[in-house]
Amino acid sequence: MKDLEMAYKEGKDIKSLHKGSLINLLYILNPKDLVSLSKSPLILSIAFTICYCIISFTQNLNSYTILSEITETTVSLLPNLLGFTLAGLTIIVAFGNQEYLESLSNLEISGEKLFKPSLFQRIIAVFTWSVLVQSFCLSFGYIIKLALSLKLTSKQIVLNAPVSTLVNYLTIFLLLLLFLYSLFLIPKTILNVFMFGQGHHLSVIIKKRLNK
Repeated sequence: MKDLEMAYKEGKDIKSLHKGSLINLLYILNPKDLVSLSKSPLILSIAFTICYCIISFTQNLNSYTILSEITETTVSLLPNLLGFTLAGLTIIVAFGNQEYLESLSNLEISGEKLFKPSLFQRIIAVFTWSVLVQSFCLSFGYIIKLALSLKLTSKQIVLNAPVSTLVNYLTIFLLLLLFLYSLFLIPKTILNVFMFGQGHHLSVIIKKRLNK
């Protein structure tokens, strides 16, 4: 990250700002934006997940059955959410007014030769983060589904009942947390599309008035 910042400060390698790497994504979606994007969805996800695990444990519900149901819900619903997010990303990339996109794509300069990501890059970064979270959650769900399909008992994997239950609940916690986080990121994604549409509409109105 420091090497990347040095390249921007020296103004020698603007191409490094456009590499499709995770480091670049985290640079564009700076910690302040990432906290702002994730704070409410993440807190809600953690709160709901903890409450769900506590209630299901105190009610002596079968942890294997719960894990199976959450896994099925994840692998059946998340592909649709992922498609929705990718559709929003496509709208922004492919259907924007050229002049408006150009206005969003101006690199900001702060200080001497310090290039900052453009507004367009930050908008794309928000969608990319949502897609990564949803993709990771979906992949995790499929891995669990494959593991459950083996129908191994605690005796076959040399685990006693309490340890097996603990493993199940840890898996439930992680999968449910990722799933809810993916869900709660949707409003942020929708607002991002709305912001883009509002900006596009504003640029059209300004252009009309200037041409009068």
